[in-house]
Amino acid sequence: MTTDESQMWVRGISLISIREYVKSRLGEEGLEGFFSRFPKGEPEIILSAQKGEWYPFKLQQHLREQVVLEFNPKDPRQAIYDMVVFTANYEISIFLKAILAYLPVKLVLKKTADIWDKYYRPGRMELVNYNGDSACFEVKGFAHDELFCPTMYAWLKIAGQNMGFENTKIVQTACIHEGDALCRWEVSWISNNNTPSSAEGEERSQ
Repeated sequence: MTTDESQMWVRGISLISIREYVKSRLGEEGLEGFFSRFPKGEPEIILSAQKGEWYPFKLQQHLREQVVLEFNPKDPRQAIYDMVVFTANYEISIFLKAILAYLPVKLVLKKTADIWDKYYRPGRMELVNYNGDSACFEVKGFAHDELFCPTMYAWLKIAGQNMGFENTKIVQTACIHEGDALCRWEVSWISNNNTPSSAEGEERSQ
């Protein structure tokens, strides 16, 4: 699958949330050093990003790559997970969290897939299966970089926790970086009205 990089876009809120994550760990002075490694012109775009505007996807890619190098180069997936714990909660309002607690699970999951269009262009994310205590999501038509898969894994994990699921397990069963036509994640959980646990999930080995 190929996608012209110049036609791949991400919403500004994503750049802002990652920027704020880095700032929360490095402070203002550290943030300046962090951005000194970026291609010319990119730091200015990221630092002035507006939540609702669209920006080249490569900016998010470069942010993720630098987050891994800065915080945990020996374990890129853990670096991405730690980032998404912050960014997902930054992006989801308290109001939305409260609403999610009262909606049917299938509707919540369907809306989770619909969120794609608010964050990325082109491509689509689909809820292709739902069985009460499991679901399957697919991302199609989006030729992302390899660090995007652990980003999606972590986002699904955090979303499940916000919906009150316990023992959330996630297995990636297809990946464009392993020759597949799309990326697919199988998600299973135990629904519980109590505060969700942080049980470990699973992931397709790379």
